[in-house]
Amino acid sequence: YQRRVHGTPSECLFFFDMSTLSRCLPRISRFQSRIQNQRRYFSNSKNSVPDYLQEIYTWAYLNPTNAQFLDNQTVVDTLLFFNARALERAILQHLKPGDRAIQVAHTYGHLSPCGADAVGETGSFTLVDVAPIQLEHAQKKLAKRPWVNLRLGDACDQNNIRAPEEPLYDVTYAFMLIHEIPDERKGPVINNMLRNVRQGGKAVWVEYHGPPYWYNPTRYFMPFIFRWLEPYALIMWEREIKSFADADLANQFHWTKEEYGGGLYQVVVAERVSS
Repeated sequence: YQRRVHGTPSECLFFFDMSTLSRCLPRISRFQSRIQNQRRYFSNSKNSVPDYLQEIYTWAYLNPTNAQFLDNQTVVDTLLFFNARALERAILQHLKPGDRAIQVAHTYGHLSPCGADAVGETGSFTLVDVAPIQLEHAQKKLAKRPWVNLRLGDACDQNNIRAPEEPLYDVTYAFMLIHEIPDERKGPVINNMLRNVRQGGKAVWVEYHGPPYWYNPTRYFMPFIFRWLEPYALIMWEREIKSFADADLANQFHWTKEEYGGGLYQVVVAERVSS
């Protein structure tokens, strides 16, 4: 502890003030506790999440401090260039009271509780995520909703989407997920979302789309953002979501697409018309 006497550096006194030390100790203890929690989360992550998530997205989804900051609707709005609310409404309009729905991967912001509230207590809402820390965030936001089921697992595995004895879903959806997973995982996740929808039900994706129209400035700088932070995203400018699905399965659905944000985003809806 340093105190300056008479305002002159040469007359500084160095001493331990016990009252000051007593105030600092709780802060030190909280800091140590935070470090231990981060180590615990990272240790759990190494045992449960895919390698690509640890190597590329630790900063966004596995780091507790960053996750706490990012799980805020204002941050989500900013990151999506203030298109988030419209994109969320595009999903929520397909959910109605009594529906059986699943959200594939937790999303920051208000979408998860809004989705759970849309189906209501007469429905069923499942959320599956591969990262324990993300389920912890979901659990806090979805508390006191007995119709919610949180599931830890990889959406590439059919059983993590739906157990064999469970009924099919009315709606499956994913918000800004597909561009974050490696190309070889995109197909299995999309197939599992389609495969577990009942006839007349829907699978919905909100995703990047592109390239945006020439007048949209994101057309010119987003490729650099993708290469820096989202290495699996640029393919979304080259391929339709439908193209990642098995052809025989995709043909059982009627596909529609709507663009948002000057062509930077898309909402794709696949409605099952046959089985």
